[in-house]
Amino acid sequence: MKNSIFQLWQTVEALTPAEAARIDAADPISPVYGLAIDSVMPWEDDAHQRKRIEAGWRWQYIAQCGIYSVDEVSRLLVSAASMPELPWQERLGARSRLFDLAMDSNGYPIAHTFALSLAAWASGLLIRERGDVESLLSGGVSRLEGLPVPGNTLPEVRSGYAGFDMLSMALMQLVADQVECMREEARPAGVAWLAQLAHEVAERLGIPLIAFDKRAPLRVRSVRVRVATQDIDSSAKPSAPDILTSFFVEDLGRAEAAFSTGKAGKGLSQFIAAGTGNFEVDRVDVRDEDCAEVVLDRIRPDRIPVGRWPSDHALVFSQQLAVNEAVSTLGDDAGLFAVNGPPGTGKTTLLRDVVASVVTQRAMQMVKSRTRKFMDKQVFKLSGVSLPFYKMHECLQGSSIVVASSNNGAVENVSLELPGAQAVSQRVNPSYFPEIASRIIGKPAWGLLAAPLGKRSNRSEFLSRFWWGESRSADPDSEKAPGLRELLRSIQQGVLSPRISWDDAAAKFKEAVECEEQIRAKMLALSKLPEHVAHITLRLNSDQAALTHIEEQLYERESVSQALRVQSSLANKDLWAAVEAVNRAETAQKLHSLTKPGALAWMATLGLAAREWGERSQALHKESHAARQAAIAKQAALDAITSEMEQLNAHIEALTKRQNLLAEAIDAAEANLETHESKLRAAISELGSNWPMINVDPSQREHSSPWAHPAWLKAREEVFLAALDVHRAFIESHPTQMIANLGLASDWLNGKPMPHDLAKLALDSLCLVVPVISTTFASMPRMFASVGGQAIGWLLIDEAGQAAPSHAACAIWRARRTVIVGDPRQLEPVSTIPVEVEDMLAKTLKVEDGWLPSRVSAQSLADRSARLGTFIPDEAGEKIWVGCPLRLHRRCDEPMFTVSNTIAYGGMMVHGKPAGTPNNLPPSGWLDVQGVVAAGHWIVEEEACLRKLVAGILGNGAHANEIAMISPFRDCAQNLRHVAREMGVDGGKVGTVHTAQGREADVVILVLGGDPRLPGAKAWAASKPNLLNVANSRAKKRLYVIGDRSLWQRQNYFSVLADSLPVLNTADINVCR
Repeated sequence: MKNSIFQLWQTVEALTPAEAARIDAADPISPVYGLAIDSVMPWEDDAHQRKRIEAGWRWQYIAQCGIYSVDEVSRLLVSAASMPELPWQERLGARSRLFDLAMDSNGYPIAHTFALSLAAWASGLLIRERGDVESLLSGGVSRLEGLPVPGNTLPEVRSGYAGFDMLSMALMQLVADQVECMREEARPAGVAWLAQLAHEVAERLGIPLIAFDKRAPLRVRSVRVRVATQDIDSSAKPSAPDILTSFFVEDLGRAEAAFSTGKAGKGLSQFIAAGTGNFEVDRVDVRDEDCAEVVLDRIRPDRIPVGRWPSDHALVFSQQLAVNEAVSTLGDDAGLFAVNGPPGTGKTTLLRDVVASVVTQRAMQMVKSRTRKFMDKQVFKLSGVSLPFYKMHECLQGSSIVVASSNNGAVENVSLELPGAQAVSQRVNPSYFPEIASRIIGKPAWGLLAAPLGKRSNRSEFLSRFWWGESRSADPDSEKAPGLRELLRSIQQGVLSPRISWDDAAAKFKEAVECEEQIRAKMLALSKLPEHVAHITLRLNSDQAALTHIEEQLYERESVSQALRVQSSLANKDLWAAVEAVNRAETAQKLHSLTKPGALAWMATLGLAAREWGERSQALHKESHAARQAAIAKQAALDAITSEMEQLNAHIEALTKRQNLLAEAIDAAEANLETHESKLRAAISELGSNWPMINVDPSQREHSSPWAHPAWLKAREEVFLAALDVHRAFIESHPTQMIANLGLASDWLNGKPMPHDLAKLALDSLCLVVPVISTTFASMPRMFASVGGQAIGWLLIDEAGQAAPSHAACAIWRARRTVIVGDPRQLEPVSTIPVEVEDMLAKTLKVEDGWLPSRVSAQSLADRSARLGTFIPDEAGEKIWVGCPLRLHRRCDEPMFTVSNTIAYGGMMVHGKPAGTPNNLPPSGWLDVQGVVAAGHWIVEEEACLRKLVAGILGNGAHANEIAMISPFRDCAQNLRHVAREMGVDGGKVGTVHTAQGREADVVILVLGGDPRLPGAKAWAASKPNLLNVANSRAKKRLYVIGDRSLWQRQNYFSVLADSLPVLNTADINVCR
């Protein structure tokens, strides 16, 4: 099952086309030309040659040939497989191509750069084979007749599909043969030659001509390269070429191999197990009152990280909870931690504190470790060149941080925001390479905390700014600033001194840590006060209950004692009476003995007197005996009473003693309780709303910042800043080792192959200087090609709700720890593969459709493994489990907040945005336009309303750059861009809802459109809350909806929007002007 999952993902990726470069001839840096058959190539085009290029640089070219419509090929696929038509859905309108081919500066193709599209080949195969998936899974076949046999000078293509590999190499040889003729004839390649080659490739692939762009069948990207950079040498056998395909096919193969051999790592194993339902975890619902004690335990002061990002604002409750749990769960272990981040809840803020914690912990290990941090010099041979490197101590390893996302804007937001001067408090004194950081991000920076990498151009630009010190200025005569390489060489040569010595930095850090520990100990002691009060109260209540019980026992015993005293008195009287009776009986016996008849009396009475006397004597004896027995009984009764009284008195004495002890203990406990309650009241008063409490209103709790004492916040901030000084001091005190290792990192970033251990050393060395690097998932397989499993210390996946699980899996495999942040209620992964084809693949491979990229996101899978989380409703009304939620929303005013909170989160979010400054804008509302003239989904009457609305907004004092205009449909977005250009609205804030995620604006205009002839289009937009949630939550202050209210309010979720927005009209707008 698990191997089938990877095979499914690989097959989907094999069918996923690479998008063609967007035509932009005006781009001064890397123009892209769309060429028709009668066009000239850029190196023959005077307009292109007039583009300014800096001294020391020249142009090179990459042709993208056989441009085709992805939607049309998808339609052909569905038709060939005779699959039933699914409900209407928006198509992407994307363009791809059959192959890429690089050309040197003179226009000659470089044969071994020929890169055939695996997606085009696989699609053509399925079209030819009428949807027979088995033909693709078995490796496929290709038409090779008439093609040359590949020579041994060409690189071997290894895609995992034999048919594709043979065709790729045969076509590569064909190109090589034809290029040889071109050079002999001194005839560079032209449009006609490339078009003919594309036509031949299309025929061999079996893709009908209807799919191809007739107007511009090829595109050429012009790129700048250094003059010193040699054209790619075609004389020697090159390394394996890039395959024009999804970047993930080969990477998924690596991940699958690791998984099959038990070397996938804890994170990927947890990720896959969660999806298969084999990952069991005791869930803690953070919103469940029964789990309140557990949640409170997770935010104790001893769980809060030592280092803190230097911000003017403390983390709020949910953010601090997530940071604590991520750091404590993953800090010394491996695995996966999921965070649910609805819009406007501060995901980047959370990630900043994770970064601060990781950097601080590394500094702590650096300062604590007394062993040398670098091993002896070693040398690695790379392409015949000896590269020196120094292995690092383990305290410097495994703490690299990589931010990854499918959304390029998301990774850039994080990696450009962290170093920016606005990311920290103004009180921070920049000291961690701020000049280099400013050069990298192109704006004022406070520290070299992050860098946007990923695609080759980003990496190249980063190395230019970071390592070589080139300016971002477009002026070629601008003064060159020193890069880190020059800075370290100057220190190495004694020209410069380190900014701060290692000893001073270490001492400063230790001092900061000691200060933080003292305050932490105080906070921890304060946090235990409720526990102490509860314990004292419990003991006091127990003692008071015991004292009450003793008093009750004493009362009962005193009553019994009094009764016994009465009984004793009576028994004593009875005894005296019995003794007197004994005395009387004995006296009577004695007297009777004196009257014993003698012999004469016996004879006189013939013995009668003697007999009577004897009888009397016996009677008296019996009376005496009975009296004595009675006395003995009375004595025994008295003794019993006396004994009982003695025992009772002893018990009373013991109880009285215990009573006195308890009374003393209670007095002491009451005094102790008063002391602790007084301390607790003082602590609560000091921390105010930031004192964590269980039984409070959710809004109050989410607004609080647990344990955010100003002194502690400052102390933790100082530790992090001191940690950065430790890093700079260490880097500058080891210039030789750092130059060598960063040189290795430079080679790694340039894509040079190297063993896994050296690639990891390069990564760790780079992140020792630049703690956070970012990449898109698409760039990760290339950038991290040499990096093995679990080599990344911390992987932070942002906007994971948009990420396909297959893309995230490749990244998670490379990471030891992964924090996944996203929201399954925002935009989902976008797949260029028809859903029908995905279903067909899943059925063939016997894999549940829940693994398909179009059905599940990386966030959804990760959420299933989360221990801390909560439930939110899905579109069917069922509950779905999401990871540790960020709940305080601070972006949108009402009614936008309530709309999103209702349709997507079941009321899980808490509104945290303070009231803004009043303005003259019309209130948020719905402009009801019942249009009848449609051009696709674009409604002409809605355009007229839009223009009046924008004019009214601008007339009320709003700035054009404060307005965003979006629509669910692509053709509407194209018209919106036209309107935006005419009315001066920022084109970067105009587009489809899918392009808007991660952005925000004060004013958002949602133009609904919707072709009246395609009612399924509206149903598509309303099939889930995601699209409307994203559109609605982009608006910070105002949301204006333009569309036919009577039609849209019948759709799911849009009914909530309609109920929340008043109907506006042009008069309302004009009145406000």
